[in-house]
Amino acid sequence: MILSMPRRGGGQANMPAHAKEASRPQSREASAATGTRARSKTLTTPLATPAEELNGFSWNWSESTSPTSTNHFEALPRELQTHVLFFLQTKELVRCMPVCRAWQELVYDGALWKVLDTETFYAQIPAVQLRKMLERAAPYVQHLNLRGCTQLRDDMPFTFVNLQSINFEGCRTLGGGTLNAFFSRHENLAAVDVSGLQAIDASSLLALESHSPRLEALNISYTKNVLVTGMAKTLKAWPELQDLRIAECGVSSAVMHSIHGLKRLRRLCLSGCLNLKDTDLKTMIYGHAPFGLHYPERTARMTHLVHLDISRTRLTDACIQYMCGTLPKLEKLEVAGITELTDAGITQLVQHCPRLTHVDFEDCSIGDGALQALASSCRKLRHLQLSHCSNITDIGVLQLIDNLPALQHLDLDNTKITNRVLSGVAAKTTSMRISLYDCPNISWTGVLSILTSNSTRPTHLKKLKTFYGWQRPVDGHTRAILKGDLHSAREIEKAWTQYMMQSSEEIMRGEAGRSRFLGLDVGEAGPRIVGRETRRRRGCVIM
Repeated sequence: MILSMPRRGGGQANMPAHAKEASRPQSREASAATGTRARSKTLTTPLATPAEELNGFSWNWSESTSPTSTNHFEALPRELQTHVLFFLQTKELVRCMPVCRAWQELVYDGALWKVLDTETFYAQIPAVQLRKMLERAAPYVQHLNLRGCTQLRDDMPFTFVNLQSINFEGCRTLGGGTLNAFFSRHENLAAVDVSGLQAIDASSLLALESHSPRLEALNISYTKNVLVTGMAKTLKAWPELQDLRIAECGVSSAVMHSIHGLKRLRRLCLSGCLNLKDTDLKTMIYGHAPFGLHYPERTARMTHLVHLDISRTRLTDACIQYMCGTLPKLEKLEVAGITELTDAGITQLVQHCPRLTHVDFEDCSIGDGALQALASSCRKLRHLQLSHCSNITDIGVLQLIDNLPALQHLDLDNTKITNRVLSGVAAKTTSMRISLYDCPNISWTGVLSILTSNSTRPTHLKKLKTFYGWQRPVDGHTRAILKGDLHSAREIEKAWTQYMMQSSEEIMRGEAGRSRFLGLDVGEAGPRIVGRETRRRRGCVIM
């Protein structure tokens, strides 16, 4: 049998003309052009491999669309771009400057620099960069906070056109002449904070009085060089003052009489004024008018006072009679460290202050009687500080927890409370923060009751601050609750319970071994020495 071999190119005999043209070899230039076009285009249907199926096949080519990044921020109007950047902090705005030139111009828009707060980066920014920032923001800034900026010097650019409030707290490198010149160049300041600056004296207050007659907030706390006579004179020049803080400054009857003339005063801080007397508080409230039943409440000028801080002073219960009925709008009261206040005086005071929301009784000699008065009179109380109050017990604290539905924060550091208080907090159906540092009668079982309450009712979370060794599992349990992972929270409870039980057993075994080593017999009556020392002392019964 003779096999007929196909001729070269015989496979194209039966192919149509257009298929033959497609199968012919192309030149190098044509092949390169075709390859380039093929790489830039994609097929919409799969390619048929047999050559016979090419007959009548329609090729559909489509241009490939590569993904392109669209800058939506640049498409916004400039007003909206400025509004977006308005929500950034000062440190974040500075980080946006090196992005591009357009962003640098946008960041220095005047609307973004009305508030300049260096609180988050004052320790990292060099003096040169701080100077440049102040120069660029000088025409726009209205509220300037330079708290803690010790890199400030007297040659810094301190001329701000629209400045309304300034905070120089902790800027110890500034001299008195610089501060006086600053107050002279800036008129109509509304808030000034120069606490802790020893360069502040009577001349500084005089310059501030001359150029800022409408001052509303002044903080000169911890300034030792401000004389009592100068303070009494300058306070009369600011009738619109609403916030006055003169902690640890010298006060007198003349100063308190000047405060009496501040009809719009809402916050007053007299913390640490050791020369403050009970009669001075009477002068502040009633002026120089005699006190008695014939002088009604209309003679009192402090009816708008909302926040009063008289902590760490030498006042007694005698000042309570001047405060009762004359502070109807009082919401925050700080009397920490006043050891002369008793339950009777506190009870009389809180009965006339039903709007109290924040009370600080830290390191006071009060007992359960004052807590019962708070529980019955101050239904709006939210924050209560009872640290170092050694006379309070579980009874008074439980009355607070049961009768104050708005209570959110309770500090009980260094007190004699027990696990009963934690059981009462665990049964509370509202969220709460409680601090229990250095409470010797609190055990780990009481802390466990708080954790169990959080995993049972996660919507009523109780945040706990306790001993350093217990804080880590407590924080991990709180994070699991906030994430909604109740299974992990219960696993933390089980693991911590096992760990604490094992630790307790080891401690008990260690104490028993130590007692045997020392020759101690631990019984119901306590340890009794039965070893060599006992036999040595039994020689004389009388001695």
